[in-house]
Amino acid sequence: MTDSELRAQFEDGTLDPTLFDHRAHLRMGYLYVRAYPFDEALRRMRVGLRAHNAAHPEHIEVGYHETITRAFLTLIANACHDAAEPAEDSNAFCEAHRELSEAKVLNRYYSKELLASDTAKRTWVEPDREPLGAGVA
Repeated sequence: MTDSELRAQFEDGTLDPTLFDHRAHLRMGYLYVRAYPFDEALRRMRVGLRAHNAAHPEHIEVGYHETITRAFLTLIANACHDAAEPAEDSNAFCEAHRELSEAKVLNRYYSKELLASDTAKRTWVEPDREPLGAGVA
C-alpha cells in the first residue's frame, strides 16, 4: 500500500483493521511528523487512532493508549530530525529504523509497570528510565 493510500484510508475510516499493524502505525506516525509540526501530528494521530478504534471495536485488544502513542511519535520525530535527509517514503523510514518496529523499544524508556498503568493509558506520562527527547522534527 502506498503512503497516499494508507493515509487516505486511515483518515476516511476505510482502512482494513487487519492491515493496521504496528508497522502501519509507524508509517502513519511518520507521514504526520513529516507533514506537520509535532503538536499537530500528535493531534491528528490521536484523532485517527480513536476513530479507527471506534470503527473496529472487534479488533481492539487494549484500546487507545496516550503514552504509547506520544512516545512512539516522539521517537519517530527524533529519528526524522537526526536523519541527513528524509526517507523516500514511510516504508523506507521503517526499514531505516527497524528498532522502532520492536514494540519493546519503549522498555528502554519506561518500566513495564508504569507503561501498563491506567494513568499512562489515559494521559501522557514522562518516562521513568530514560528521557525520550524533544520530539521535534
